[in-house]
Amino acid sequence: MNRLVSFTILIIILLLACNNKKSLIYIGGMPIMVEIADTPDKRSKGLSNRKRIDGGMLFVFEKDDRYPFCMRDTYIPLSIAFIDRQGVIVSIQDMDIQYKNRLYFPPVPILYALEVEMGWFEQNGIKVGDRVKMSTL
Repeated sequence: MNRLVSFTILIIILLLACNNKKSLIYIGGMPIMVEIADTPDKRSKGLSNRKRIDGGMLFVFEKDDRYPFCMRDTYIPLSIAFIDRQGVIVSIQDMDIQYKNRLYFPPVPILYALEVEMGWFEQNGIKVGDRVKMSTL
């Protein structure tokens, strides 16, 4: 089975199993618990109106595209990793709360995005080109 099929099957299993639960993902071998935002409503709400987060939020889209992200109603400085269909990080950007109306775009179409507290990727040695692997709890 090729990597794309394996990764897609893993995402489907993850989505069926978690339904608003937290899930464990690995980035470059580093584990992190994430909430899954896999519906338009969950993606639109994202991490807005929170004072803190525990882990991160993984946004899952139905098709590849260059989805914009913003910091509207967000009180926590965030970093975002844009992830392609194969689970490879294609861009990491910092999103500061002082820029509420700025849009952050991936450089290429993506299927996933991961938001964490600003600096988490750098502190854990995560960089562009690293792979995201998922498992369910």
